[in-house]
Amino acid sequence: MGIVVLMKSILFFALVKMYTIQNAVTSWMEKCPLQLPCDILDLPQLRYLHVDKRCSQFLPCLVKNDLQTLYWFKVASSDEKPNFRMVPNLMELGIYIEGQLAPSHLGSLVHLHLLEKLKFEVGRVERFYLPTGFPPNLKKLTLCYTYLPWKEMDTIGELPHLEVLKLKDFAFCGPTWKPSKQGFRELKALLISLSNLEHWNASSNNFPVLERLVLSYCWELKQVPINFAKITTLNLIVLECCYSSLVMTSAMQISSAKSKALRLNYLLLKAVKKKVLKALKKKVLKPLKKSLSEALKKKCLKLIRL
Repeated sequence: MGIVVLMKSILFFALVKMYTIQNAVTSWMEKCPLQLPCDILDLPQLRYLHVDKRCSQFLPCLVKNDLQTLYWFKVASSDEKPNFRMVPNLMELGIYIEGQLAPSHLGSLVHLHLLEKLKFEVGRVERFYLPTGFPPNLKKLTLCYTYLPWKEMDTIGELPHLEVLKLKDFAFCGPTWKPSKQGFRELKALLISLSNLEHWNASSNNFPVLERLVLSYCWELKQVPINFAKITTLNLIVLECCYSSLVMTSAMQISSAKSKALRLNYLLLKAVKKKVLKALKKKVLKPLKKSLSEALKKKCLKLIRL
């Protein structure tokens, strides 16, 4: 079996070398995993690579200007520090971490001036540390299973161009989050999914241009900050499996204090996602029935997914 898998891997890479491949996508099969060569990033014209998190690759020894998208790049504690100068034109990057890394281990991320989208997911790690520096023009950041304390959020809030922040599966832990007044100047969309957050001590000044807020499986959250009603750009609030009645009450207070558009968007999008349009009150549903086209439903679902 091992010989067969090895031959398949050799054949795959031989075919790749034979053609000027620009895009490569692989999947992981439990019974017969595809073993990719660790130097697959040396392919001369490779622009897009999406592999399983468990695959290992080395960054190229020579500068590769063509590579723009890389998911996933696994970094282990036993590995040497990756030198992201070798892939200067990356625009999207997903990093999967196994083993505890020093904050400086990913320090060369600061050299990725074109990177706009970055994802971190953590595997077997005792503790995750934010890197000492981030790409200077980062717009979208996703953290998953990082278990960071909320005080570390101040570092993320200082990212000058960050527009979308997704915190998934206990990206941050702890009962209280009090954001820094200096952060999140450009943040437009915030998702918090699966969190033990209880008290969110924030104001409109912390998120001055926020447009979309999605809270999912925040079971212990007491309420959405009431001062969010003062955020003039806020037009969408989505709640999913947030059990406290105060969360729903505070969200409705915010929508009532703002424009009618926010209130209708909130109710409509929440209903479309859960497919319970019949549960809406008649006074809200009746004037909207004619406008609920398939195109509108798709648009609503796209908004919810951020």
